[in-house]
Amino acid sequence: MYNTLGFPNPSDFTAFIDGVRKAGADVLEVGLPPRYAKYDGPVIRRSHEIVAKFGDLSGNLGEVARRAEIPVVILTYLEDHIDHLDQFLDSLKKLNVEGVLFPDLLIDFTQQIDLVVSKVRAHGLKNVLFTSPSVPDSFKSVQERSQICFSTMESDQPLVFQYLLMWELSYVGLEIW
Repeated sequence: MYNTLGFPNPSDFTAFIDGVRKAGADVLEVGLPPRYAKYDGPVIRRSHEIVAKFGDLSGNLGEVARRAEIPVVILTYLEDHIDHLDQFLDSLKKLNVEGVLFPDLLIDFTQQIDLVVSKVRAHGLKNVLFTSPSVPDSFKSVQERSQICFSTMESDQPLVFQYLLMWELSYVGLEIW
């Protein structure tokens, strides 16, 4: 299940975490608002605008991971952390975050994919990759680099359903392709 950190406000976000855990979710994906959300749609961008008024909430990630009691994956843009990537990944590991998803990795950093993947693993985190047929790297290559993999697929099911289905199946390690 996904939510932007602190959305719609810090206290309701805490209630969301409790509800997700009680509902039996296997994984919580938490979005850190980037400087520029170029690959996010209007709903996610709006959530970033709303939580911006609460200031920097990233200091709350440790509490999120403790409270969730399920694996937490952070979604954020690599371009915001590339200059201090080791420090950023180290801080996530210390907060007991399970993995990290950089939506811009497979699009804007194609020459650095293997370096970033190895750094994430070296810090004891899982690489979480989201891909679709429009991503320039092959699906098989993405699958080999990721411990958790998201994908869009051809289906009559709504995209949100596809996204959650792929997450759940991939996370538990089922062979789905």
